[in-house]
Amino acid sequence: MSRQNNMTDERRNDTKNRIFRLFYESKVPLSKQQAANKIRCSMPTLYKNMGELLNLGYIEEAETFDPRGGRPAIGYRVNADCFFAIGISISANHLRFLAVNIKYKELAYRKIRTDIKDKDASKLMSAELESFIDDNSLDRAKLLGVGIVIPGVVDSTSGSVLHSPTLRTNRLSLDELKKNIKYPVYFGNDSTCGGIAEMLSMSMDLRAGNYVYLFLENGVGGSIFHDGKPYMGDNGRSGEFGHMCIVPDGKPCNCGKKGCLEAYCSAMRISTELGISTEEFFSGLEEGNPKYKQIWEDVLAKLAVAIDNLRMAFDCPVIIGGFLSGYVEKYLSELKELVRSRSIFDSDADYIIIEKNGDKTGMTGAATFFIQQFIESV
Repeated sequence: MSRQNNMTDERRNDTKNRIFRLFYESKVPLSKQQAANKIRCSMPTLYKNMGELLNLGYIEEAETFDPRGGRPAIGYRVNADCFFAIGISISANHLRFLAVNIKYKELAYRKIRTDIKDKDASKLMSAELESFIDDNSLDRAKLLGVGIVIPGVVDSTSGSVLHSPTLRTNRLSLDELKKNIKYPVYFGNDSTCGGIAEMLSMSMDLRAGNYVYLFLENGVGGSIFHDGKPYMGDNGRSGEFGHMCIVPDGKPCNCGKKGCLEAYCSAMRISTELGISTEEFFSGLEEGNPKYKQIWEDVLAKLAVAIDNLRMAFDCPVIIGGFLSGYVEKYLSELKELVRSRSIFDSDADYIIIEKNGDKTGMTGAATFFIQQFIESV
Protein backbone atom coordinates (compact mmCIF):
# COMPACT_ATOMS: atom_id res chain seq x y z
CA MET A 1 0.00 0.00 0.00
CA SER A 2 2.85 2.35 0.87
CA ARG A 3 4.50 1.71 -2.51
CA GLN A 4 1.21 2.43 -4.31
CA ASN A 5 0.83 5.69 -2.37
CA ASN A 6 4.39 6.68 -3.34
CA MET A 7 3.62 6.00 -7.01
CA THR A 8 0.44 8.10 -6.77
CA ASP A 9 2.38 10.96 -5.17
CA GLU A 10 5.03 10.75 -7.91
CA ARG A 11 2.35 10.97 -10.61
CA ARG A 12 0.78 13.99 -8.91
CA ASN A 13 4.14 15.72 -8.58
CA ASP A 14 4.94 14.93 -12.20
CA THR A 15 1.66 16.46 -13.33
CA LYS A 16 2.26 19.61 -11.27
CA ASN A 17 5.77 19.91 -12.69
CA ARG A 18 4.52 19.49 -16.25
CA ILE A 19 1.93 22.22 -15.69
CA PHE A 20 4.53 24.55 -14.17
CA ARG A 21 6.95 23.93 -17.07
CA LEU A 22 4.16 24.66 -19.53
CA PHE A 23 3.69 28.14 -18.08
CA TYR A 24 7.44 28.62 -17.65
CA GLU A 25 8.19 27.86 -21.31
CA SER A 26 5.17 29.64 -22.79
CA LYS A 27 5.92 33.04 -24.34
CA VAL A 28 2.35 34.23 -23.77
CA PRO A 29 -0.15 33.86 -20.91
CA LEU A 30 -2.41 30.81 -21.13
CA SER A 31 -6.01 30.34 -20.04
CA LYS A 32 -6.93 27.28 -18.01
CA GLN A 33 -8.60 25.72 -21.02
CA GLN A 34 -5.53 26.31 -23.19
CA ALA A 35 -3.30 24.80 -20.50
CA ALA A 36 -5.56 21.74 -20.15
CA ASN A 37 -5.53 21.20 -23.91
CA LYS A 38 -1.76 21.49 -24.16
CA ILE A 39 -0.99 19.32 -21.15
CA ARG A 40 -3.81 16.87 -21.97
CA CYS A 41 -5.22 16.57 -18.49
CA SER A 42 -8.71 16.91 -17.02
CA MET A 43 -9.95 20.26 -15.81
CA PRO A 44 -10.33 19.07 -12.17
CA THR A 45 -6.67 17.92 -12.20
CA LEU A 46 -5.58 21.19 -13.76
CA TYR A 47 -7.59 23.28 -11.27
CA LYS A 48 -6.09 21.44 -8.30
CA ASN A 49 -2.50 21.78 -9.45
CA MET A 50 -2.84 25.36 -10.63
CA GLY A 51 -4.38 26.24 -7.27
CA GLU A 52 -1.29 24.90 -5.53
CA LEU A 53 1.04 26.78 -7.90
CA LEU A 54 -0.91 30.02 -7.38
CA ASN A 55 -0.81 29.63 -3.59
CA LEU A 56 2.93 29.06 -3.72
CA GLY A 57 3.35 32.17 -5.86
CA TYR A 58 4.96 30.24 -8.71
CA ILE A 59 2.40 31.37 -11.30
CA GLU A 60 0.24 34.50 -11.42
CA GLU A 61 -2.78 35.92 -13.20
CA ALA A 62 -2.43 37.85 -16.44
CA GLU A 63 -4.67 38.64 -19.42
CA THR A 64 -4.86 36.75 -22.68
CA PHE A 65 -5.99 38.31 -25.94
CA ASP A 66 -9.15 36.93 -27.49
CA PRO A 67 -8.69 37.05 -31.28
CA ARG A 68 -12.48 36.81 -31.76
CA GLY A 69 -12.88 40.26 -30.27
CA GLY A 70 -14.65 39.15 -27.14
CA ARG A 71 -13.83 39.81 -23.55
CA PRO A 72 -10.22 38.81 -22.71
CA ALA A 73 -10.03 35.59 -20.75
CA ILE A 74 -8.10 35.37 -17.50
CA GLY A 75 -4.69 34.04 -18.40
CA TYR A 76 -1.82 32.80 -16.29
CA ARG A 77 1.94 33.05 -16.57
CA VAL A 78 4.95 32.06 -14.53
CA ASN A 79 5.86 34.47 -11.75
CA ALA A 80 9.43 35.12 -12.90
CA ASP A 81 10.30 36.98 -9.70
CA CYS A 82 9.23 34.27 -7.27
CA PHE A 83 12.93 33.42 -6.80
CA PHE A 84 16.31 34.55 -8.06
CA ALA A 85 19.91 33.37 -8.16
CA ILE A 86 23.25 35.16 -8.13
CA GLY A 87 26.30 34.51 -10.27
CA ILE A 88 29.77 35.67 -9.21
CA SER A 89 32.70 35.86 -11.60
CA ILE A 90 36.25 35.79 -10.22
CA SER A 91 39.12 37.09 -12.33
CA ALA A 92 42.65 38.24 -11.57
CA ASN A 93 41.60 41.88 -11.18
CA HIS A 94 37.82 41.94 -10.74
CA LEU A 95 34.82 40.52 -8.93
CA ARG A 96 31.51 40.70 -10.79
CA PHE A 97 28.05 40.03 -9.36
CA LEU A 98 24.86 39.34 -11.32
CA ALA A 99 21.38 38.63 -9.96
CA VAL A 100 18.81 37.08 -12.33
CA ASN A 101 15.23 35.92 -11.80
CA ILE A 102 14.10 32.42 -12.80
CA LYS A 103 13.57 33.60 -16.41
CA TYR A 104 17.13 34.96 -16.47
CA LYS A 105 16.12 38.60 -16.50
CA GLU A 106 18.84 40.77 -14.96
CA LEU A 107 17.84 42.21 -11.60
CA ALA A 108 21.16 43.78 -10.59
CA TYR A 109 24.82 43.89 -11.64
CA ARG A 110 28.05 45.12 -10.07
CA LYS A 111 31.71 45.06 -11.04
CA ILE A 112 34.50 45.92 -8.62
CA ARG A 113 38.22 46.10 -9.25
CA THR A 114 40.34 44.17 -6.73
CA ASP A 115 43.46 42.02 -6.70
CA ILE A 116 41.80 39.00 -5.15
CA LYS A 117 45.09 37.05 -4.94
CA ASP A 118 46.39 39.42 -2.27
CA LYS A 119 43.32 39.24 -0.02
CA ASP A 120 41.28 36.72 1.93
CA ALA A 121 39.16 35.75 -1.08
CA SER A 122 36.28 34.20 0.86
CA LYS A 123 35.93 37.08 3.31
CA LEU A 124 36.14 39.67 0.54
CA MET A 125 33.66 37.87 -1.69
CA SER A 126 31.19 37.35 1.17
CA ALA A 127 31.33 41.00 2.24
CA GLU A 128 30.86 42.25 -1.31
CA LEU A 129 28.02 39.77 -1.87
CA GLU A 130 26.11 40.99 1.18
CA SER A 131 26.67 44.59 0.11
CA PHE A 132 25.41 43.76 -3.40
CA ILE A 133 22.23 42.19 -1.96
CA ASP A 134 21.57 45.10 0.40
CA ASP A 135 22.31 47.89 -2.07
CA ASN A 136 19.91 46.41 -4.62
CA SER A 137 17.15 45.58 -2.09
CA LEU A 138 17.17 41.88 -3.02
CA ASP A 139 15.04 39.60 -0.83
CA ARG A 140 17.31 36.98 0.77
CA ALA A 141 14.30 34.74 1.38
CA LYS A 142 13.97 34.36 -2.41
CA LEU A 143 17.65 33.62 -3.06
CA LEU A 144 18.05 30.09 -4.43
CA GLY A 145 21.83 30.05 -4.32
CA VAL A 146 25.10 31.54 -5.52
CA GLY A 147 26.98 30.20 -8.54
CA ILE A 148 30.67 31.07 -8.58
CA VAL A 149 32.48 31.13 -11.91
CA ILE A 150 36.15 30.14 -11.83
CA PRO A 151 38.64 30.66 -14.70
CA GLY A 152 40.17 27.23 -14.27
CA VAL A 153 39.60 23.47 -14.03
CA VAL A 154 37.11 22.80 -11.23
CA ASP A 155 37.39 19.32 -9.73
CA SER A 156 34.33 18.55 -7.60
CA THR A 157 35.82 15.19 -6.54
CA SER A 158 38.84 16.73 -4.81
CA GLY A 159 36.93 19.92 -4.00
CA SER A 160 39.49 22.22 -5.57
CA VAL A 161 40.45 24.31 -8.55
CA LEU A 162 43.15 22.12 -10.09
CA HIS A 163 44.68 24.71 -12.37
CA SER A 164 44.00 28.37 -13.06
CA PRO A 165 46.73 30.14 -15.05
CA THR A 166 44.72 33.38 -15.03
CA LEU A 167 44.59 33.43 -11.23
CA ARG A 168 48.10 31.93 -11.11
CA THR A 169 47.05 29.27 -8.64
CA ASN A 170 46.86 25.50 -8.29
CA ARG A 171 44.85 23.42 -5.84
CA LEU A 172 42.67 26.26 -4.60
CA SER A 173 40.27 24.79 -2.02
CA LEU A 174 36.59 25.29 -2.87
CA ASP A 175 35.60 24.83 0.79
CA GLU A 176 38.02 27.58 1.73
CA LEU A 177 36.63 29.84 -0.96
CA LYS A 178 33.00 29.45 0.14
CA LYS A 179 33.47 29.23 3.93
CA ASN A 180 32.10 32.73 4.65
CA ILE A 181 29.15 32.53 2.24
CA LYS A 182 25.95 31.54 4.05
CA TYR A 183 23.93 30.50 0.98
CA PRO A 184 24.03 27.34 -1.14
CA VAL A 185 27.07 27.57 -3.44
CA TYR A 186 27.88 26.00 -6.80
CA PHE A 187 31.25 26.25 -8.53
CA GLY A 188 31.62 26.08 -12.30
CA ASN A 189 34.23 26.65 -14.98
CA ASP A 190 33.72 30.03 -16.65
CA SER A 191 33.62 28.80 -20.23
CA THR A 192 31.36 25.82 -19.48
CA CYS A 193 28.94 28.12 -17.66
CA GLY A 194 29.11 30.53 -20.59
CA GLY A 195 28.24 27.76 -23.02
CA ILE A 196 25.27 26.73 -20.89
CA ALA A 197 23.97 30.31 -20.82
CA GLU A 198 24.31 30.51 -24.59
CA MET A 199 22.30 27.30 -24.93
CA LEU A 200 19.49 28.83 -22.87
CA SER A 201 19.22 31.70 -25.34
CA MET A 202 18.65 29.28 -28.22
CA SER A 203 15.24 28.16 -29.41
CA MET A 204 14.08 24.84 -27.95
CA ASP A 205 14.66 22.97 -31.21
CA LEU A 206 18.30 24.14 -31.45
CA ARG A 207 19.27 23.30 -27.87
CA ALA A 208 19.65 19.62 -28.67
CA GLY A 209 22.35 20.28 -31.28
CA ASN A 210 26.14 20.46 -31.34
CA TYR A 211 28.35 23.51 -30.95
CA VAL A 212 31.73 24.65 -29.64
CA TYR A 213 31.94 27.66 -27.33
CA LEU A 214 35.14 29.75 -27.41
CA PHE A 215 35.44 31.99 -24.35
CA LEU A 216 37.62 35.13 -24.70
CA GLU A 217 38.32 37.13 -21.54
CA ASN A 218 41.50 37.67 -19.49
CA GLY A 219 42.07 34.01 -20.20
CA VAL A 220 40.86 31.85 -23.08
CA GLY A 221 38.75 28.76 -22.50
CA GLY A 222 35.96 26.86 -24.10
CA SER A 223 33.38 24.13 -23.88
CA ILE A 224 31.96 21.45 -26.16
CA PHE A 225 28.25 20.67 -26.44
CA HIS A 226 27.06 17.43 -28.00
CA ASP A 227 23.33 16.78 -28.40
CA GLY A 228 22.66 19.76 -26.14
CA LYS A 229 24.82 18.50 -23.28
CA PRO A 230 28.30 19.61 -22.22
CA TYR A 231 31.03 17.08 -22.96
CA MET A 232 33.41 17.23 -20.00
CA GLY A 233 36.03 14.67 -21.06
CA ASP A 234 37.44 11.82 -18.99
CA ASN A 235 39.08 14.17 -16.48
CA GLY A 236 36.77 17.20 -16.65
CA ARG A 237 39.32 19.14 -18.69
CA SER A 238 37.68 19.27 -22.12
CA GLY A 239 37.51 22.59 -23.95
CA GLU A 240 40.80 24.00 -22.68
CA PHE A 241 41.25 25.66 -26.05
CA GLY A 242 43.32 28.48 -24.57
CA HIS A 243 46.23 26.13 -24.05
CA MET A 244 46.33 24.67 -27.53
CA CYS A 245 49.70 25.54 -29.03
CA ILE A 246 49.25 27.64 -32.18
CA VAL A 247 52.82 28.99 -32.42
CA PRO A 248 55.57 26.51 -31.44
CA ASP A 249 58.01 28.20 -29.04
CA GLY A 250 55.94 31.38 -29.29
CA LYS A 251 54.87 33.87 -26.64
CA PRO A 252 55.07 32.67 -23.01
CA CYS A 253 51.73 31.78 -21.44
CA ASN A 254 50.61 31.96 -17.82
CA CYS A 255 50.37 28.18 -17.82
CA GLY A 256 54.13 27.86 -18.24
CA LYS A 257 54.11 26.76 -21.88
CA LYS A 258 54.87 28.83 -24.96
CA GLY A 259 52.75 29.63 -27.98
CA CYS A 260 49.31 29.02 -26.41
CA LEU A 261 46.20 30.59 -27.92
CA GLU A 262 45.67 32.42 -24.62
CA ALA A 263 49.02 34.18 -24.95
CA TYR A 264 47.86 35.67 -28.27
CA CYS A 265 44.09 36.17 -28.03
CA SER A 266 43.26 37.06 -24.42
CA ALA A 267 42.66 40.51 -22.96
CA MET A 268 45.71 39.90 -20.76
CA ARG A 269 47.89 40.17 -23.87
CA ILE A 270 46.82 43.79 -24.24
CA SER A 271 47.48 44.68 -20.61
CA THR A 272 50.80 42.81 -20.61
CA GLU A 273 52.22 44.24 -23.84
CA LEU A 274 50.81 47.76 -23.58
CA GLY A 275 49.94 48.24 -19.92
CA ILE A 276 46.51 49.66 -20.74
CA SER A 277 42.91 48.55 -20.27
CA THR A 278 40.86 46.78 -22.91
CA GLU A 279 38.66 49.87 -23.27
CA GLU A 280 41.68 52.10 -23.86
CA PHE A 281 43.06 49.70 -26.44
CA PHE A 282 39.92 49.55 -28.57
CA SER A 283 39.41 53.29 -28.27
CA GLY A 284 42.92 53.81 -29.62
CA LEU A 285 42.34 51.19 -32.30
CA GLU A 286 39.29 53.06 -33.59
CA GLU A 287 41.35 56.26 -33.63
CA GLY A 288 43.86 54.55 -35.94
CA ASN A 289 46.79 53.89 -33.59
CA PRO A 290 49.21 51.90 -35.83
CA LYS A 291 50.74 49.85 -33.01
CA TYR A 292 47.31 48.82 -31.74
CA LYS A 293 46.26 47.98 -35.30
CA GLN A 294 49.27 45.68 -35.72
CA ILE A 295 48.52 43.85 -32.47
CA TRP A 296 44.81 43.47 -33.29
CA GLU A 297 45.56 42.11 -36.76
CA ASP A 298 47.78 39.49 -35.13
CA VAL A 299 45.02 38.65 -32.61
CA LEU A 300 42.53 38.09 -35.43
CA ALA A 301 45.02 36.02 -37.43
CA LYS A 302 45.75 33.71 -34.49
CA LEU A 303 42.05 33.52 -33.65
CA ALA A 304 41.34 32.45 -37.23
CA VAL A 305 43.86 29.61 -36.91
CA ALA A 306 42.17 28.41 -33.72
CA ILE A 307 38.63 28.62 -35.13
CA ASP A 308 39.63 26.75 -38.28
CA ASN A 309 41.17 24.02 -36.12
CA LEU A 310 38.01 23.78 -34.00
CA ARG A 311 35.87 23.53 -37.12
CA MET A 312 38.12 20.77 -38.49
CA ALA A 313 37.99 18.87 -35.19
CA PHE A 314 34.29 19.18 -34.34
CA ASP A 315 32.50 20.12 -37.60
CA CYS A 316 29.90 22.30 -35.89
CA PRO A 317 29.15 25.98 -35.20
CA VAL A 318 31.72 27.94 -33.20
CA ILE A 319 30.23 30.47 -30.81
CA ILE A 320 32.51 33.24 -29.52
CA GLY A 321 31.75 34.48 -26.02
CA GLY A 322 33.26 36.37 -23.11
CA PHE A 323 33.67 40.12 -22.77
CA LEU A 324 36.02 40.30 -25.77
CA SER A 325 33.27 38.97 -28.03
CA GLY A 326 31.62 42.39 -28.12
CA TYR A 327 34.80 43.88 -29.56
CA VAL A 328 35.34 40.96 -31.96
CA GLU A 329 31.82 41.48 -33.34
CA LYS A 330 32.86 44.79 -34.93
CA TYR A 331 35.53 42.90 -36.90
CA LEU A 332 33.49 39.76 -37.57
CA SER A 333 33.50 40.05 -41.36
CA GLU A 334 37.29 40.38 -41.35
CA LEU A 335 37.62 37.38 -39.03
CA LYS A 336 35.28 35.29 -41.18
CA GLU A 337 37.33 36.03 -44.28
CA LEU A 338 40.54 35.00 -42.49
CA VAL A 339 38.93 31.73 -41.43
CA ARG A 340 37.34 31.07 -44.82
CA SER A 341 40.68 31.50 -46.57
CA ARG A 342 42.13 28.70 -44.45
CA SER A 343 39.28 26.22 -44.90
CA ILE A 344 39.43 23.27 -47.29
CA PHE A 345 35.75 22.38 -46.78
CA ASP A 346 33.68 25.53 -46.19
CA SER A 347 32.98 28.18 -48.80
CA ASP A 348 32.11 30.69 -46.08
CA ALA A 349 32.51 31.02 -42.32
CA ASP A 350 28.93 31.78 -41.34
CA TYR A 351 29.18 29.06 -38.71
CA ILE A 352 31.04 31.61 -36.54
CA ILE A 353 28.53 33.19 -34.17
CA ILE A 354 28.93 35.96 -31.61
CA GLU A 355 27.10 35.07 -28.40
CA LYS A 356 23.89 36.85 -27.44
CA ASN A 357 24.47 37.14 -23.69
CA GLY A 358 27.37 39.60 -23.62
CA ASP A 359 29.99 39.72 -20.90
CA LYS A 360 27.62 38.37 -18.21
CA THR A 361 27.20 34.97 -19.79
CA GLY A 362 29.37 32.98 -17.37
CA MET A 363 27.54 34.35 -14.33
CA THR A 364 24.19 33.60 -15.95
CA GLY A 365 25.31 30.03 -16.61
CA ALA A 366 26.43 29.59 -13.00
CA ALA A 367 23.07 30.87 -11.71
CA THR A 368 21.42 28.31 -14.01
CA PHE A 369 22.43 25.49 -11.65
CA PHE A 370 20.05 26.67 -8.94
CA ILE A 371 17.29 27.83 -11.27
CA GLN A 372 17.15 24.48 -13.05
CA GLN A 373 17.26 22.71 -9.70
CA PHE A 374 14.22 24.72 -8.62
CA ILE A 375 12.32 24.04 -11.86
CA GLU A 376 12.91 20.31 -11.50
CA SER A 377 11.75 20.34 -7.87
CA VAL A 378 8.37 22.03 -8.44
